[in-house]
Amino acid sequence: VGIETKDSSSSLIQKKESKEVDKFELKPEHWDLIIKGAKCITYQKDELIVKEGESFQRIFQIAKGVCRVEKKLEGGKKQVLARIRSDDGPGGIFGEISFLENKPASASVVADVNDAEIYVIEGYFLDILFEHYPHLSGRFYHYLALLLSKRLN
Repeated sequence: VGIETKDSSSSLIQKKESKEVDKFELKPEHWDLIIKGAKCITYQKDELIVKEGESFQRIFQIAKGVCRVEKKLEGGKKQVLARIRSDDGPGGIFGEISFLENKPASASVVADVNDAEIYVIEGYFLDILFEHYPHLSGRFYHYLALLLSKRLN
């Protein structure tokens, strides 16, 4: 009694690490709360969703379809930097850098298919939501940090 074997101590450590990760995980039920306050807008192919240089306090999540991220080059040409898909799950997010830094959009985002459905999550709604569900803000910002980290790698 009271003697830990190597196996039991390592399983205790794994359980503790699992709980620590879990307390920051943004679960589907959390996304449901966030999406309840979002507005869903349908865009057609090549329709502008976010204009480079535009200021806003919102985040966008692709519910259906594909969007492309474009940057203006000298001479007016556009370079496609990325494509973001709805099947990326909640990772199908854009506008998070402008939201976090409170700066204008560094690139434009355009619908790449017809009938792309985009959730628009307003910053003021998140503020209200986090007042009512304080535990959610840490999970949300942790999720954004992980998302940005994955995009950098």
